[in-house]
Formats: sequence, structure tokens, C-alpha cells
Amino acid sequence: MRREAAEWGIDPFMMAAIIRQESAFKADIVSRAGAIGLM
Repeated sequence: MRREAAEWGIDPFMMAAIIRQESAFKADIVSRAGAIGLM
């Protein structure tokens, strides 16, 4: 996650907070809109 955050110029702690809020770190989660993944 640190590498991805650095690549996108995002604070890794902010990225982790967003992932936690959006998917609870479940990589295979599907949103009501059909989006799949962590973020």
C-alpha cells in the first residue's frame, strides 16, 4: 500500500483510512453501483 500511495502522491495513512471506510479491507467487495475492490 505504501508503494501505491507514493505512486499516486497520497498519504498512506489517508489511503488506509479510505480503504477501511469504503471496503473494510475486503478486496472482493462489490458496491451497489457494481464497483469491485478496496477503493
